[in-house]
Amino acid sequence: PKDLFEAAKIDGCTRFQFYYKILLPLSKPPMVTLGIFSFLGSWNSFVWPLIVTSDTRLRVIQVGLSYFSSEAGTKWGPLMAASTLTILPLVIMYFLAQRQFVESQAMTGMKE
Repeated sequence: PKDLFEAAKIDGCTRFQFYYKILLPLSKPPMVTLGIFSFLGSWNSFVWPLIVTSDTRLRVIQVGLSYFSSEAGTKWGPLMAASTLTILPLVIMYFLAQRQFVESQAMTGMKE
């Protein structure tokens, strides 16, 4: 933003210092949020790995969860246990990056 650059210029910042000390810290929370959403998109992929892989050892865990259902019925106990283990990395990642996620939603950098 132009106002931030002008304020930094008045304080004696060079262009490099402006990027390093002002824009980079302001960009960190949105970048973490983008990383979380990108990871979630990749983690939750089902159709693409199902189409591309022919070997069951190479498939992702979400495709493996579908094997708990068959024509004979669904094995609900093992399916729920495996689903809990599947969600666990996402929950841990969210709790580790929660502060960054909230800051990206609340922080704009300018008060007008």
